[in-house]
Amino acid sequence: MIKDVFLYFSDDFTKTKASTQTADQVVTIADGAPFANMPATAITAADAASGKGFVHNGMVKLTLDAAHYADEGTNDDHLFGSYYGTVVDDQADIEVHPNAITYAEGTGDGDFTIATKAADPVYGITQSSTNTENGFTLHLLKPYAADQALIKPASHLLNVEAASATTTLLTFKPTTGDTGAQDTVTLTHASNKHHLLAKSLADVLCDARNHGKLVKFADAFNEIYFDGNPAGITTVTFSIDAG
Repeated sequence: MIKDVFLYFSDDFTKTKASTQTADQVVTIADGAPFANMPATAITAADAASGKGFVHNGMVKLTLDAAHYADEGTNDDHLFGSYYGTVVDDQADIEVHPNAITYAEGTGDGDFTIATKAADPVYGITQSSTNTENGFTLHLLKPYAADQALIKPASHLLNVEAASATTTLLTFKPTTGDTGAQDTVTLTHASNKHHLLAKSLADVLCDARNHGKLVKFADAFNEIYFDGNPAGITTVTFSIDAG
């Protein structure tokens, strides 16, 4: 019996979002793409210390946009635990260690609280007393919402359509099995390269080594494409259970 081949697709949406800027230890990220709703699951201090929670599990990372260290020792400076080594003024994109982060969902946002250096001499970061120095960015490290990634069995592929010079539509049986509904993956690619995209599909499906396996066909989130992306795919979008 021939086993199915499972095709993986992901969207190429923006992966980052800036925080509010305050002079306390709370970093607030508002709801909205790519975090349509900030996670509802809290991360307690005990969770962080024991390596639990969605930050430790690699869903997101939190970075300080730039260190303020011009007047070392004053309240205007960021103070860093020993984990961060030697930090210099304006050093960019300093990742906050998950052990220093607790989290609670707010109303329309999510609040990350960072332990101070005094509270955690190893992983803590004390924010500046000047709120404009405290810019953080939350990075989504893997798709988590239904419209961000999709896995479809190749046996559910119904149609491959050249919709325009630069777009090809892959139509599949619907995820829910609804009568009259379909799932569509729209691939935007280099002009008039439909034949190369179709060849890549054929190569995936006809190779017995792929039977029963998951194949990343167009992982735009991580910019990983099957066979080196000969069609020049640049954008992946989904329409799930559409009529």
